[in-house]
Amino acid sequence: MLVEKDRPLCLVECKSSDDACAPPALLYFQKKLQVPVAVQLVHKKNVSKRTRQHGRVQWIVSAHHWLTLLP
Repeated sequence: MLVEKDRPLCLVECKSSDDACAPPALLYFQKKLQVPVAVQLVHKKNVSKRTRQHGRVQWIVSAHHWLTLLP
């Protein structure tokens, strides 16, 4: 989980290759903790999917790509 000033900003879950819809557990915690963004990182190239459920955003993205975007 990425946090700023004690507020959760982003949940992160890692999967080896599952690039299907965000898993139910991730969606549950995103809703329960009221986190605006959830990211499912996968060890697979060229994956980039964005969904929106319950007013919150979910990304399924290649781990190597997402990690290069971090400061």
